[in-house]
Amino acid sequence: MSKKMVEVVDLYYKYPDGTPALNGVNISIAEGESVAIVGHNGAGKSTLLKQLNGILRGHGKIEIAGLPLNKENLRTIRSYVGIVFQDPDDQLFCPTVYDDIAFGLINMDMEKAEIDCRVKETLKKVGLHDFGQRSAHHLSFGQKKRVALATILSMVPKVMVLDEPTSNLDPRSEKTFLELVNSLSGTKIIVSHDLPMLFQLCDRFVVMGNGKVIEDTSREKFMLNKKLIREHGLDYEFKCAYCEHYVAAAC
Repeated sequence: MSKKMVEVVDLYYKYPDGTPALNGVNISIAEGESVAIVGHNGAGKSTLLKQLNGILRGHGKIEIAGLPLNKENLRTIRSYVGIVFQDPDDQLFCPTVYDDIAFGLINMDMEKAEIDCRVKETLKKVGLHDFGQRSAHHLSFGQKKRVALATILSMVPKVMVLDEPTSNLDPRSEKTFLELVNSLSGTKIIVSHDLPMLFQLCDRFVVMGNGKVIEDTSREKFMLNKKLIREHGLDYEFKCAYCEHYVAAAC
């Protein structure tokens, strides 16, 4: 039996103005699973992600690799759960790419030689081996995305969380980024509206609505449930129809 990596039980959260965001979320994710979290804007997806390493704190039970999320365990859990935000500029703030990747390792009290080794290995893994001394703010958006991913990979997290990973990427950058993510082992949780991308990366689909889990199913069953896809604002077939129409007209 696979080890339970993420356990969320009866999780509730309200924003400071009183707006409810999570209304009793229950979800269990095993080690090595690739799970898509989908649903309308405002369904609670990104709020849930931020609960997993304590960026936001609601009421309920969260365990990561069997460790309860609480004040005493917060530092350890933040090393277990790596979140790549939708906008890489929210994640990159140091003078150089090297410094951005080293930042988390320094906070883990790692030795300088080990930090240097980790940074160089991670840059190579994301295809940016000679970018260490560049400023992230001068890179393309796709390159920034890979640096943001590198800041997480360098810490070897048990759970990798990606919020809208293909947002604002051109097709070539998207292909490069997806191939990179697909090559990585470990537990992955991905929030997106981009179903064609999610179908490539995820075996399991969790549909959220009104701050709750509405459906938890396999990729194959989700793909066939057209009613569920339409009801939760995920129908992408109109895009395919436009492409087919114009290709046919061109021929």
